Amino acid sequence: MYAKKKEETAFHYKMKLEDFWVEIQLLPKPKGQTITRNTEKEIRFCISEIEITVSKERPVDIPPILTDGISRDVKQRYDIFKELEPKYKCIAHMTFRRLMLFFKYS
Repeated sequence: MYAKKKEETAFHYKMKLEDFWVEIQLLPKPKGQTITRNTEKEIRFCISEIEITVSKERPVDIPPILTDGISRDVKQRYDIFKELEPKYKCIAHMTFRRLMLFFKYS
């Protein structure tokens, strides 16, 4: 996928989707092919990676990892993250599908 911008830097977008904050970065391919034209001030460069970050403010703190000096107990944290993971994945998939639709028609 090629992008057009004044310089070869990542495209960065942030938006709110339901109760989640979603950040999208389109990362240019290192040492990738760029296309410049004398008539345009912008360059076209190859996007090699898409990074999607999903976050949400939590009203309740996540409990710390319990340690007794020998072992670590992460059971409480595991239960919380296990419950949250499907919703985060759903938001990430929804974001990716919307992004692909955008590039399909733009």
